[in-house]
Amino acid sequence: MAGSALAGLSGRKLPLRTGILIGYGTLALAIALLGLKMAIPFVLGVIFFKLAWPFLLPFVLLLLGKLDRQGEISAEFSFLAGAGLSLGPAIGGWLLSWGSSVLIVGSLMGMGASSICLFVLEKNVRTFAGKECGATV
Repeated sequence: MAGSALAGLSGRKLPLRTGILIGYGTLALAIALLGLKMAIPFVLGVIFFKLAWPFLLPFVLLLLGKLDRQGEISAEFSFLAGAGLSLGPAIGGWLLSWGSSVLIVGSLMGMGASSICLFVLEKNVRTFAGKECGATV
């Protein structure tokens, strides 16, 4: 709840791109800490992850809402995000129990690709919105 509250409090003051960047940066830090084999970094990784994901989610939903005025994509994404919040810790714990750094690196690479896709999408949404309103971008 702290991550969502922080996103809500800073959402109007924080640009969309900055909110996504902070969220993904914190997630990357959390995943990197989870890959360490020491107790304190692991616990910090869990705390950062539990803070970052609910912080990032409202910004992603805002971006999808700007893209999809009917709410079809946003509704599906909300369902998948909820499923990820419920199943993610179990799957993540199982993967971490393997102890493979390849899984951590793969997670970081997937998250990096995901963040790049969101930044491209955000730029395209700004461009589309500017043309739709008749403004020059």
